[in-house]
Amino acid sequence: MSAGPPPPAWAPSPEPTPNADEGAQPGKSQLRAYGEVIGIAVALALLLRMFFIEAFTMPEDTATLIYDTAANDHCFVLKPAYLFSPPARGDLILLSRSGLDLVSRVVGLPGERIEVSPAGLRINGQLKSERHLLLQRLTPYSVVVPDKHVFVLPDNRAVARGAGSSYWGAIPYDEIKGKYTFRWWPWARIGWIKAPEEM
Repeated sequence: MSAGPPPPAWAPSPEPTPNADEGAQPGKSQLRAYGEVIGIAVALALLLRMFFIEAFTMPEDTATLIYDTAANDHCFVLKPAYLFSPPARGDLILLSRSGLDLVSRVVGLPGERIEVSPAGLRINGQLKSERHLLLQRLTPYSVVVPDKHVFVLPDNRAVARGAGSSYWGAIPYDEIKGKYTFRWWPWARIGWIKAPEEM
């Protein structure tokens, strides 16, 4: 028995039967795309936190020691701040000491002779004007800051007998985790973190 005549050239070709798996594929692809975006965002956030910037909440006991800060201030610490230049006098730094994160102010630089006493702070024999300090109760201490170290002290030394380089010694650069740069909360205090003008 012979087959019928072929369909005319203008006749539309039959549509392929849809595969059941193909109907589910767009949903799976969309979920995978969302997952990839979330994964990339998480990876970028971790990289930023590890190498560039870290959010830090100022503890109440630390805020009482530092000028222009308050308890629960939310600040950014810039980690590569000293990648190309050394710390400067007046910088507020986050440092790691005996496994603890501590906050203090840079007052002495490498090669400088630092003398602290109840009378005040002297750098290379010159008495510094520190009007932001209400009271100082520091044990007399004198040292020449070693190379690649800084000498740090809290701003409020009335309640800081056990804090700063007069207690810990000079801080090596490799113990500095970063520089406090910007306060992003609370809203009324948002802005760059200031150093005392007389520094």
